[in-house]
Amino acid sequence: MDELQEPDGLISLRRDTLARMGVFVEHVDGRAGFVNRFRLDLGFAGRDMTGDAWLEHIHPEDRAAAADFAGKLRSGGMTHGRIVYRVRDAEGAWHWCMTTGVVEEDPRSGEKLLVGHDQDITYIKQLQHEADRARTLAEERAEEADILRYAGAIITASLDKREMIERVVDQLRRLLPIEHCIVFERNGRELNALFVGDEETESPVPLFLDGFGRQQVLECLREGLPGVIRDPRRSARFWLSVPLVVRGEPEGVCVMSRTDRQSFSALDVRKALAIADFLAVALSNGKLYEGMTMLATTDQLTGLLNRHAFFLEAEQMCGEACQSGSPLVCLLADIDHFKSVNDEFGHLAGDQVIRTIASCLKRSLREVDLLGRFGGEEFVALLPGVALTEALSVAERVRARIEDVRFRDFERTVTCSVGLAVLESERPDFRPGFDATLARADAALYRAKSMGRNRVEVYES
Repeated sequence: MDELQEPDGLISLRRDTLARMGVFVEHVDGRAGFVNRFRLDLGFAGRDMTGDAWLEHIHPEDRAAAADFAGKLRSGGMTHGRIVYRVRDAEGAWHWCMTTGVVEEDPRSGEKLLVGHDQDITYIKQLQHEADRARTLAEERAEEADILRYAGAIITASLDKREMIERVVDQLRRLLPIEHCIVFERNGRELNALFVGDEETESPVPLFLDGFGRQQVLECLREGLPGVIRDPRRSARFWLSVPLVVRGEPEGVCVMSRTDRQSFSALDVRKALAIADFLAVALSNGKLYEGMTMLATTDQLTGLLNRHAFFLEAEQMCGEACQSGSPLVCLLADIDHFKSVNDEFGHLAGDQVIRTIASCLKRSLREVDLLGRFGGEEFVALLPGVALTEALSVAERVRARIEDVRFRDFERTVTCSVGLAVLESERPDFRPGFDATLARADAALYRAKSMGRNRVEVYES
Protein backbone atom coordinates (compact mmCIF):
# COMPACT_ATOMS: atom_id res chain seq x y z
CA MET A 1 0.00 0.00 0.00
CA ASP A 2 1.63 3.26 -1.14
CA GLU A 3 -0.08 5.57 1.34
CA LEU A 4 -1.07 5.17 4.97
CA GLN A 5 -4.53 6.58 5.89
CA GLU A 6 -3.96 7.84 9.45
CA PRO A 7 -6.50 9.15 11.98
CA ASP A 8 -6.57 12.83 12.90
CA GLY A 9 -3.39 14.14 14.49
CA LEU A 10 -1.07 12.01 12.34
CA ILE A 11 0.66 12.72 9.03
CA SER A 12 0.24 10.45 6.02
CA LEU A 13 3.37 10.05 3.88
CA ARG A 14 4.27 7.76 1.03
CA ARG A 15 6.60 4.92 1.92
CA ASP A 16 9.06 5.79 -0.84
CA THR A 17 9.20 9.36 0.48
CA LEU A 18 10.07 8.11 3.95
CA ALA A 19 12.54 5.63 2.47
CA ARG A 20 14.37 8.35 0.57
CA MET A 21 14.60 10.31 3.81
CA GLY A 22 16.31 7.35 5.49
CA VAL A 23 13.29 6.01 7.40
CA PHE A 24 12.69 2.27 7.73
CA VAL A 25 9.95 0.24 9.49
CA GLU A 26 10.12 -3.29 10.91
CA HIS A 27 7.72 -5.36 12.97
CA VAL A 28 9.05 -6.08 16.43
CA ASP A 29 8.89 -9.83 15.66
CA GLY A 30 11.43 -9.28 12.85
CA ARG A 31 9.04 -9.27 9.89
CA ALA A 32 9.90 -6.71 7.25
CA GLY A 33 8.04 -3.46 6.91
CA PHE A 34 9.84 -1.31 4.36
CA VAL A 35 13.52 -0.54 3.79
CA ASN A 36 15.05 2.91 3.30
CA ARG A 37 17.24 4.00 0.43
CA PHE A 38 20.42 4.08 2.51
CA ARG A 39 20.26 0.34 3.08
CA LEU A 40 19.30 -0.45 -0.51
CA ASP A 41 22.11 1.77 -1.82
CA LEU A 42 24.58 -0.49 -0.05
CA GLY A 43 23.89 -2.92 -2.85
CA PHE A 44 21.90 -5.71 -1.19
CA ALA A 45 18.37 -6.96 -1.72
CA GLY A 46 15.58 -5.70 0.56
CA ARG A 47 15.31 -8.99 2.48
CA ASP A 48 18.97 -8.63 3.51
CA MET A 49 18.31 -5.25 5.09
CA THR A 50 16.06 -6.16 8.04
CA GLY A 51 16.21 -8.15 11.24
CA ASP A 52 19.09 -10.54 11.80
CA ALA A 53 19.98 -10.39 8.08
CA TRP A 54 20.90 -6.71 8.54
CA LEU A 55 23.15 -7.60 11.48
CA GLU A 56 25.23 -9.86 9.22
CA HIS A 57 26.40 -6.79 7.28
CA ILE A 58 27.49 -4.90 10.40
CA HIS A 59 31.16 -4.83 11.33
CA PRO A 60 32.09 -7.72 13.67
CA GLU A 61 33.35 -5.28 16.29
CA ASP A 62 30.02 -3.41 16.26
CA ARG A 63 27.65 -6.36 15.74
CA ALA A 64 27.07 -7.25 19.38
CA ALA A 65 26.23 -3.66 20.31
CA ALA A 66 23.87 -3.36 17.32
CA ALA A 67 22.15 -6.65 18.18
CA ASP A 68 21.74 -5.54 21.80
CA PHE A 69 20.32 -2.20 20.65
CA ALA A 70 17.75 -3.86 18.34
CA GLY A 71 16.91 -6.52 20.92
CA LYS A 72 16.11 -4.02 23.64
CA LEU A 73 13.86 -2.05 21.31
CA ARG A 74 11.95 -5.14 20.19
CA SER A 75 11.62 -6.57 23.69
CA GLY A 76 10.49 -3.32 25.28
CA GLY A 77 13.74 -2.89 27.22
CA MET A 78 13.80 0.65 25.89
CA THR A 79 11.41 2.68 23.79
CA HIS A 80 13.92 4.70 21.81
CA GLY A 81 17.66 5.09 21.33
CA ARG A 82 20.53 5.79 18.95
CA ILE A 83 23.63 3.85 17.90
CA VAL A 84 26.63 4.47 15.63
CA TYR A 85 28.22 1.51 13.86
CA ARG A 86 29.90 0.36 10.67
CA VAL A 87 28.08 -1.49 7.91
CA ARG A 88 29.54 -3.11 4.82
CA ASP A 89 28.20 -2.59 1.30
CA ALA A 90 27.98 -5.22 -1.43
CA GLU A 91 31.46 -4.27 -2.68
CA GLY A 92 32.99 -4.84 0.73
CA ALA A 93 33.46 -1.19 1.63
CA TRP A 94 32.59 -0.06 5.15
CA HIS A 95 30.25 2.86 5.86
CA TRP A 96 29.63 4.62 9.15
CA CYS A 97 25.92 4.69 9.95
CA MET A 98 23.97 6.41 12.72
CA THR A 99 20.64 4.68 13.40
CA THR A 100 17.89 6.19 15.54
CA GLY A 101 15.09 3.82 16.60
CA VAL A 102 11.77 4.17 18.39
CA VAL A 103 8.95 1.71 19.13
CA GLU A 104 5.55 2.92 17.95
CA GLU A 105 2.08 1.39 17.91
CA ASP A 106 0.34 0.98 14.57
CA PRO A 107 -2.83 3.08 15.07
CA ARG A 108 -4.83 0.72 12.83
CA SER A 109 -3.76 -2.71 14.02
CA GLY A 110 -2.34 -1.91 17.45
CA GLU A 111 0.78 -3.88 16.52
CA LYS A 112 4.15 -2.71 17.82
CA LEU A 113 6.45 -1.36 15.09
CA LEU A 114 10.16 -0.55 15.17
CA VAL A 115 10.56 2.75 13.32
CA GLY A 116 14.10 3.88 12.59
CA HIS A 117 16.19 6.34 10.66
CA ASP A 118 19.62 5.64 9.09
CA GLN A 119 22.15 8.32 8.26
CA ASP A 120 25.45 7.71 6.45
CA ILE A 121 28.03 9.60 8.50
CA THR A 122 31.11 8.12 6.79
CA TYR A 123 32.24 11.41 5.34
CA ILE A 124 31.71 13.17 8.67
CA LYS A 125 33.87 10.54 10.37
CA GLN A 126 36.57 10.97 7.75
CA LEU A 127 36.53 14.74 8.09
CA GLN A 128 36.66 14.43 11.86
CA HIS A 129 39.64 12.11 11.60
CA GLU A 130 41.43 14.36 9.13
CA ALA A 131 40.63 17.46 11.17
CA ASP A 132 42.22 15.83 14.24
CA ARG A 133 45.22 14.90 12.17
CA ALA A 134 45.47 18.38 10.69
CA ARG A 135 45.33 19.90 14.16
CA THR A 136 48.14 17.61 15.30
CA LEU A 137 50.19 18.49 12.23
CA ALA A 138 49.55 22.18 12.80
CA GLU A 139 50.82 21.90 16.38
CA GLU A 140 53.89 20.05 15.17
CA ARG A 141 54.49 22.64 12.46
CA ALA A 142 54.18 25.49 14.97
CA GLU A 143 56.74 23.86 17.25
CA GLU A 144 59.04 23.10 14.34
CA ALA A 145 58.69 26.66 13.01
CA ASP A 146 59.86 27.93 16.40
CA ILE A 147 62.84 25.59 16.23
CA LEU A 148 63.51 26.78 12.69
CA ARG A 149 63.48 30.42 13.79
CA TYR A 150 66.01 29.94 16.57
CA ALA A 151 68.09 26.98 15.36
CA GLY A 152 68.49 28.25 11.82
CA ALA A 153 69.73 25.59 9.48
CA ILE A 154 68.57 22.39 11.18
CA ILE A 155 65.12 21.19 10.15
CA THR A 156 63.65 18.02 11.48
CA ALA A 157 62.70 15.18 9.15
CA SER A 158 58.98 15.76 9.64
CA LEU A 159 59.29 19.01 7.71
CA ASP A 160 60.47 17.14 4.63
CA LYS A 161 57.93 17.55 1.83
CA ARG A 162 58.22 13.97 0.60
CA GLU A 163 57.81 12.58 4.08
CA MET A 164 54.71 14.66 4.70
CA ILE A 165 53.16 13.47 1.43
CA GLU A 166 54.07 9.87 2.19
CA ARG A 167 52.22 10.03 5.50
CA VAL A 168 49.11 11.54 3.94
CA VAL A 169 49.12 8.95 1.15
CA ASP A 170 49.22 6.26 3.84
CA GLN A 171 45.95 7.71 5.14
CA LEU A 172 44.53 7.63 1.62
CA ARG A 173 45.37 3.92 1.38
CA ARG A 174 43.30 3.32 4.50
CA LEU A 175 40.26 4.85 2.85
CA LEU A 176 40.60 3.37 -0.64
CA PRO A 177 42.16 0.22 -2.11
CA ILE A 178 44.95 2.11 -3.87
CA GLU A 179 47.44 0.37 -6.17
CA HIS A 180 49.47 3.28 -7.57
CA CYS A 181 49.50 6.82 -6.23
CA ILE A 182 51.41 9.66 -7.85
CA VAL A 183 51.55 13.19 -6.48
CA PHE A 184 52.53 15.80 -9.06
CA GLU A 185 53.69 19.22 -7.86
CA ARG A 186 53.22 22.20 -10.13
CA ASN A 187 56.44 24.13 -10.64
CA GLY A 188 55.67 26.91 -13.08
CA ARG A 189 54.83 25.12 -16.35
CA GLU A 190 56.42 21.87 -15.22
CA LEU A 191 55.02 18.94 -13.23
CA ASN A 192 57.34 17.14 -10.83
CA ALA A 193 56.44 13.67 -9.52
CA LEU A 194 57.10 13.82 -5.77
CA PHE A 195 55.75 10.45 -4.69
CA VAL A 196 54.91 7.19 -6.42
CA GLY A 197 53.15 4.42 -4.53
CA ASP A 198 54.24 0.81 -4.96
CA GLU A 199 57.65 1.74 -6.33
CA GLU A 200 58.69 -1.92 -6.65
CA THR A 201 56.59 -2.22 -9.81
CA GLU A 202 57.12 -0.39 -13.08
CA SER A 203 56.70 3.33 -12.53
CA PRO A 204 53.50 4.72 -14.10
CA VAL A 205 54.82 8.32 -14.02
CA PRO A 206 55.65 8.43 -17.77
CA LEU A 207 52.00 7.61 -18.55
CA PHE A 208 51.03 11.01 -17.13
CA LEU A 209 54.01 13.07 -18.25
CA ASP A 210 54.15 11.91 -21.87
CA GLY A 211 51.51 9.20 -22.24
CA PHE A 212 47.74 8.87 -22.35
CA GLY A 213 47.21 10.45 -18.93
CA ARG A 214 48.97 13.77 -19.59
CA GLN A 215 45.83 15.44 -20.91
CA GLN A 216 43.84 14.24 -17.89
CA VAL A 217 46.39 15.72 -15.48
CA LEU A 218 46.50 19.03 -17.34
CA GLU A 219 42.70 19.28 -17.42
CA CYS A 220 42.48 18.45 -13.73
CA LEU A 221 45.06 21.14 -12.99
CA ARG A 222 43.33 23.70 -15.22
CA GLU A 223 39.70 22.97 -14.31
CA GLY A 224 40.24 22.08 -10.65
CA LEU A 225 37.88 19.09 -10.96
CA PRO A 226 38.43 15.34 -10.39
CA GLY A 227 38.30 12.94 -13.32
CA VAL A 228 38.24 9.18 -13.97
CA ILE A 229 39.63 7.46 -17.06
CA ARG A 230 40.15 3.85 -18.08
CA ASP A 231 43.70 2.70 -18.75
CA PRO A 232 43.84 1.94 -22.51
CA ARG A 233 46.56 -0.66 -21.95
CA ARG A 234 44.70 -2.47 -19.19
CA SER A 235 40.94 -2.17 -19.48
CA ALA A 236 40.38 -3.39 -15.91
CA ARG A 237 42.38 -0.52 -14.42
CA PHE A 238 40.88 2.91 -13.75
CA TRP A 239 42.71 6.09 -12.82
CA LEU A 240 41.32 8.89 -10.66
CA SER A 241 42.89 12.35 -10.72
CA VAL A 242 42.08 14.92 -8.06
CA PRO A 243 43.30 18.53 -7.90
CA LEU A 244 45.43 19.73 -4.99
CA VAL A 245 44.24 23.26 -4.27
CA VAL A 246 45.17 25.69 -1.49
CA ARG A 247 43.40 29.04 -1.21
CA GLY A 248 42.09 28.71 -4.74
CA GLU A 249 45.51 28.09 -6.28
CA PRO A 250 46.37 24.67 -7.82
CA GLU A 251 49.44 23.20 -6.10
CA GLY A 252 49.42 19.96 -8.07
CA VAL A 253 47.48 16.80 -8.95
CA CYS A 254 47.16 13.41 -7.25
CA VAL A 255 46.61 10.42 -9.55
CA MET A 256 45.69 6.97 -8.26
CA SER A 257 44.53 3.54 -9.41
CA ARG A 258 42.68 0.84 -7.48
CA THR A 259 43.98 -2.61 -6.57
CA ASP A 260 40.58 -4.27 -7.11
CA ARG A 261 40.30 -3.10 -10.76
CA GLN A 262 37.00 -1.36 -10.01
CA SER A 263 36.10 2.11 -11.17
CA PHE A 264 35.88 4.96 -8.68
CA SER A 265 32.47 5.67 -7.21
CA ALA A 266 31.18 9.06 -6.12
CA LEU A 267 31.97 8.10 -2.53
CA ASP A 268 35.51 7.16 -3.55
CA VAL A 269 35.91 10.54 -5.20
CA ARG A 270 34.65 12.30 -2.07
CA LYS A 271 37.14 10.36 0.05
CA ALA A 272 39.98 11.16 -2.32
CA LEU A 273 39.06 14.85 -2.34
CA ALA A 274 39.08 14.93 1.46
CA ILE A 275 42.62 13.54 1.50
CA ALA A 276 43.61 15.78 -1.42
CA ASP A 277 43.09 18.82 0.81
CA PHE A 278 45.82 17.53 3.11
CA LEU A 279 48.12 16.61 0.24
CA ALA A 280 47.74 20.18 -1.00
CA VAL A 281 48.56 21.53 2.45
CA ALA A 282 51.61 19.26 2.56
CA LEU A 283 52.83 20.72 -0.74
CA SER A 284 52.08 24.26 0.38
CA ASN A 285 53.76 23.77 3.77
CA GLY A 286 56.72 22.14 2.06
CA LYS A 287 57.19 25.20 -0.13
CA LEU A 288 56.69 27.45 2.88
CA TYR A 289 59.30 25.68 4.97
CA GLU A 290 61.71 25.49 2.06
CA GLY A 291 61.38 29.24 1.78
CA MET A 292 61.74 29.69 5.52
CA THR A 293 64.82 27.48 5.47
CA MET A 294 66.37 29.69 2.82
CA LEU A 295 65.57 32.80 4.84
CA ALA A 296 66.86 31.27 8.07
CA THR A 297 70.16 29.93 6.67
CA THR A 298 71.07 32.17 3.74
CA ASP A 299 72.55 35.64 3.59
CA GLN A 300 70.15 37.51 1.31
CA LEU A 301 72.76 39.75 -0.30
CA THR A 302 75.32 37.09 -1.32
CA GLY A 303 73.41 33.80 -1.26
CA LEU A 304 76.06 32.36 1.09
CA LEU A 305 75.35 30.77 4.44
CA ASN A 306 74.69 33.36 7.09
CA ARG A 307 76.73 33.52 10.30
CA HIS A 308 74.40 31.38 12.40
CA ALA A 309 73.99 28.63 9.81
CA PHE A 310 77.72 28.60 9.10
CA PHE A 311 78.61 28.20 12.78
CA LEU A 312 76.25 25.23 13.14
CA GLU A 313 77.81 23.37 10.22
CA ALA A 314 81.33 24.48 11.15
CA GLU A 315 81.07 22.93 14.61
CA GLN A 316 80.02 19.63 13.06
CA MET A 317 82.81 19.78 10.48
CA CYS A 318 85.41 20.49 13.19
CA GLY A 319 84.17 17.53 15.24
CA GLU A 320 84.41 15.22 12.23
CA ALA A 321 87.93 16.46 11.42
CA CYS A 322 89.09 15.84 15.00
CA GLN A 323 87.58 12.38 15.03
CA SER A 324 89.09 11.36 11.68
CA GLY A 325 92.40 13.16 12.15
CA SER A 326 92.10 14.84 8.75
CA PRO A 327 93.39 18.40 8.26
CA LEU A 328 91.05 21.37 8.34
CA VAL A 329 91.94 24.99 7.53
CA CYS A 330 89.93 28.08 8.39
CA LEU A 331 90.08 31.03 5.96
CA LEU A 332 88.92 34.48 7.09
CA ALA A 333 88.81 37.27 4.48
CA ASP A 334 88.05 40.96 4.97
CA ILE A 335 87.59 43.64 2.28
CA ASP A 336 90.18 46.38 2.68
CA HIS A 337 88.99 49.94 3.26
CA PHE A 338 85.38 48.92 2.63
CA LYS A 339 83.96 51.90 4.55
CA SER A 340 85.55 54.26 2.06
CA VAL A 341 83.71 52.48 -0.79
CA ASN A 342 80.38 53.15 0.92
CA ASP A 343 81.35 56.72 1.77
CA GLU A 344 82.58 57.58 -1.72
CA PHE A 345 80.24 55.63 -3.99
CA GLY A 346 77.24 54.80 -1.79
CA HIS A 347 75.83 51.67 -0.22
CA LEU A 348 74.55 50.23 -3.51
CA ALA A 349 78.14 50.19 -4.76
CA GLY A 350 79.15 48.60 -1.47
CA ASP A 351 76.56 45.88 -1.98
CA GLN A 352 77.94 45.29 -5.48
CA VAL A 353 81.43 44.84 -4.05
CA ILE A 354 80.22 42.37 -1.42
CA ARG A 355 78.34 40.31 -4.02
CA THR A 356 81.36 40.30 -6.32
CA ILE A 357 83.75 39.19 -3.57
CA ALA A 358 81.31 36.42 -2.61
CA SER A 359 81.25 35.27 -6.25
CA CYS A 360 85.07 35.23 -6.38
CA LEU A 361 85.18 33.09 -3.26
CA LYS A 362 82.59 30.65 -4.65
CA ARG A 363 84.58 30.21 -7.87
CA SER A 364 87.85 29.75 -5.99
CA LEU A 365 86.64 27.11 -3.52
CA ARG A 366 85.45 23.53 -3.94
CA GLU A 367 81.92 22.24 -3.43
CA VAL A 368 83.03 20.39 -0.28
CA ASP A 369 84.34 23.61 1.26
CA LEU A 370 82.07 25.48 3.65
CA LEU A 371 81.62 29.17 2.83
CA GLY A 372 79.64 31.86 4.61
CA ARG A 373 79.32 35.56 5.20
CA PHE A 374 80.77 36.25 8.63
CA GLY A 375 79.29 39.73 8.86
CA GLY A 376 79.60 43.09 7.16
CA GLU A 377 82.53 42.85 4.73
CA GLU A 378 84.00 39.64 6.22
CA PHE A 379 83.78 36.11 4.81
CA VAL A 380 84.73 32.81 6.39
CA ALA A 381 85.45 29.38 4.91
CA LEU A 382 86.48 25.93 6.10
CA LEU A 383 88.61 23.79 3.81
CA PRO A 384 88.49 20.11 4.84
CA GLY A 385 91.24 17.65 3.87
CA VAL A 386 93.56 20.45 2.74
CA ALA A 387 97.13 20.93 3.96
CA LEU A 388 98.25 24.40 4.97
CA THR A 389 100.49 24.87 1.92
CA GLU A 390 97.59 24.07 -0.42
CA ALA A 391 95.26 26.34 1.56
CA LEU A 392 97.80 29.12 1.23
CA SER A 393 97.71 28.73 -2.57
CA VAL A 394 93.91 28.90 -2.50
CA ALA A 395 93.98 32.05 -0.40
CA GLU A 396 96.51 33.71 -2.72
CA ARG A 397 94.32 32.82 -5.70
CA VAL A 398 91.32 34.40 -3.99
CA ARG A 399 93.28 37.54 -3.13
CA ALA A 400 94.64 37.92 -6.68
CA ARG A 401 91.27 37.29 -8.32
CA ILE A 402 89.62 39.96 -6.16
CA GLU A 403 92.39 42.46 -6.96
CA ASP A 404 91.86 41.90 -10.70
CA VAL A 405 88.12 42.66 -10.59
CA ARG A 406 87.01 45.79 -12.42
CA PHE A 407 83.65 47.23 -11.43
CA ARG A 408 81.29 48.74 -13.99
CA ASP A 409 79.81 51.50 -11.87
CA PHE A 410 83.01 52.95 -10.39
CA GLU A 411 86.70 52.96 -11.18
CA ARG A 412 88.49 51.59 -8.18
CA THR A 413 90.50 48.52 -7.29
CA VAL A 414 89.21 46.53 -4.36
CA THR A 415 91.50 44.30 -2.35
CA CYS A 416 91.11 41.99 0.60
CA SER A 417 93.23 40.64 3.43
CA VAL A 418 93.16 36.96 4.38
CA GLY A 419 94.02 35.10 7.57
CA LEU A 420 94.57 31.33 7.71
CA ALA A 421 94.59 28.96 10.68
CA VAL A 422 94.79 25.19 11.00
CA LEU A 423 92.53 23.23 13.34
CA GLU A 424 94.94 21.96 15.99
CA SER A 425 94.54 19.90 19.14
CA GLU A 426 97.07 20.28 21.95
CA ARG A 427 96.50 16.72 23.13
CA PRO A 428 94.82 13.60 21.67
CA ASP A 429 91.82 13.70 24.02
CA PHE A 430 91.11 17.39 23.40
CA ARG A 431 88.85 18.50 20.57
CA PRO A 432 88.98 22.25 19.96
CA GLY A 433 85.79 23.88 18.80
CA PHE A 434 85.40 26.11 15.81
CA ASP A 435 85.63 29.25 17.96
CA ALA A 436 89.27 28.53 18.85
CA THR A 437 90.27 28.01 15.21
CA LEU A 438 88.34 31.10 14.12
CA ALA A 439 90.12 33.18 16.77
CA ARG A 440 93.47 32.11 15.34
CA ALA A 441 92.39 32.95 11.80
CA ASP A 442 91.21 36.34 13.07
CA ALA A 443 94.61 36.96 14.64
CA ALA A 444 96.26 36.11 11.31
CA LEU A 445 93.87 38.47 9.52
CA TYR A 446 94.70 41.25 11.97
CA ARG A 447 98.39 40.79 11.20
CA ALA A 448 97.67 40.96 7.45
CA LYS A 449 95.86 44.25 8.01
CA SER A 450 98.63 45.67 10.16
CA MET A 451 101.29 44.69 7.59
CA GLY A 452 99.73 46.73 4.80
CA ARG A 453 96.62 44.83 3.73
CA ASN A 454 96.03 42.97 0.43
CA ARG A 455 98.00 39.99 1.68
CA VAL A 456 97.62 36.51 3.18
CA GLU A 457 98.95 35.65 6.62
CA VAL A 458 99.07 32.35 8.48
CA TYR A 459 98.55 32.06 12.22
CA GLU A 460 101.73 31.26 14.11
CA SER A 461 101.50 30.24 17.75
